[in-house]
Amino acid sequence: RNNSEIRFNLAGLLAQQGKFEESNKILNEIIENNPKFYDSLFGLGCNYFEMGKHSKAKTYLKRYIQISHNKEFSEAAKEIVEFIDMQKLALKEQKRIEKLSNLLDKGNKELEKGRFEDAIKYFEMVLMLDNKVLPARNNLSLAYFYIGEVDKALKLIKEVLQESPFNTYANCNLAVYYKTLNMEKEFKEQLSFLKNIEA
Repeated sequence: RNNSEIRFNLAGLLAQQGKFEESNKILNEIIENNPKFYDSLFGLGCNYFEMGKHSKAKTYLKRYIQISHNKEFSEAAKEIVEFIDMQKLALKEQKRIEKLSNLLDKGNKELEKGRFEDAIKYFEMVLMLDNKVLPARNNLSLAYFYIGEVDKALKLIKEVLQESPFNTYANCNLAVYYKTLNMEKEFKEQLSFLKNIEA
């Protein structure tokens, strides 16, 4: 055990110097010669974490948590595993947001070019992934209005306003719809409501 401890401390020193490959070599040798020296698993987990190999780090740390009696290292191992899991979730969410943003951007460009059918496809893709994205719902309504699907456009924009009554963009769209459809009474009411929002 003493020899394992000395070599474990040496591996720790090498890791502090950023020599992770050399450190891992020693830790793997300790595991081969002394399988019950579990702290080597912790060392490998920490090294792989520092090297950015999070999946490998998690494997070693989880094994360590299961079999080790070293409370201090076990707590640290749990914290690192928790951090890896949180980072993975954050990365997943970031990718999801990037995908939504990319599709929304493409839809907006098609809308600006007057290619309303194509814009509708992109906005619908966004809403299939997340139906809470209000800009996609607003612009989908607008695209439907432009192709003459007035009922669909009105239904969509009123659904947005049910959830977000003071959404300026949706309220502006509705005012434009009423004006275009010669619904003067509704247009004046909507205009008055908009002035109150802006005030």
